[in-house]
Amino acid sequence: MRFALVSLFLQLNLVSAAYWKFSTDKLGLFVQEYPSVNANPPDFADDYLGLLKRSYETDQIHDPTSSTAEWDRFAYYVQHLNQISGSSEQYKVLYLGRHGEGYHNIAPKLFDQECFRCYWQTQEGSGNITWADASLTLTGVQQAERARDFWTTATDMDKIPAPEKFYSSSLARCLQTSNITFAGLPALGSKKIIVDERIREIMDGCSCNWRRAKSELQPLFPLHSYPADMPEQDAMYKPGMSESEQAFTVRVTDFLNSVWQSSETYVSVTAHAGTIHAILRIAGHPNPNFPMATGQVIPILVKGSKVEGARPVVNAAGPTPLRACQRSCGPSKLRR
Repeated sequence: MRFALVSLFLQLNLVSAAYWKFSTDKLGLFVQEYPSVNANPPDFADDYLGLLKRSYETDQIHDPTSSTAEWDRFAYYVQHLNQISGSSEQYKVLYLGRHGEGYHNIAPKLFDQECFRCYWQTQEGSGNITWADASLTLTGVQQAERARDFWTTATDMDKIPAPEKFYSSSLARCLQTSNITFAGLPALGSKKIIVDERIREIMDGCSCNWRRAKSELQPLFPLHSYPADMPEQDAMYKPGMSESEQAFTVRVTDFLNSVWQSSETYVSVTAHAGTIHAILRIAGHPNPNFPMATGQVIPILVKGSKVEGARPVVNAAGPTPLRACQRSCGPSKLRR
């Protein structure tokens, strides 16, 4: 089968009349901003998504007696920021959720580290475990169910604004997580969860980052909307090759630019640890290395500033071969 990074190369050369640049210029909002919490990261469901107790410049108007919920006051503040911003500025709250535990997350524990990196991660699986386009483990399903339980009560009890738009990576573990989390919730209603290939994990040679055929995914996850130009077969995964960080950053930045083309303020993104960390870096988050355990969620308030003119073309480095095994680790059989 012929593999090519067709869509990525198109994105690398994409220019437009205007584009968005991103920043986190309003700080002191969430506990996840502080690197000191990384050794013992907060759990999103136990800590109101990490929103800090603080005052806002809008409190005198909205809540002079400090009688409303923390998230209610925060939401009014965000609304105020967008009201006073010009058409070239827009604030959005991104709920960045990592997929639940997948079989690829437990696979490295079964092998010697060196052999897993240079050989076993390129395989479809071993024994009774398959990690090619990995599905969720039972633990991963339970983590997604916990996220569903959180969103079931958070909007009413804690006044946390529900997502207005939903995105998911096209890999099975993210489709499964977003399906379990949001199916049946009033916030989703008749909307579809938008599948976007640009927020897939960085291509590091692991078969877990290969995607199944589009026609196989559609009946499995009917709550999702699949782009018409999404190819039937995976055009991004290249066996035995690793994507450059620069190319990865370009496609994630391109995704954020498309998010800022619509008016929704609260946006859910179900993706991968690498993708979430890339978004944090692109947005200038003060703690871009915040540990993202499986099933966890981090909220961030991001300012998008529109820049007139053509977006700079980035000639990102192409994929490079994985490091060969320095000793015998198994028969050569790449995922194809």
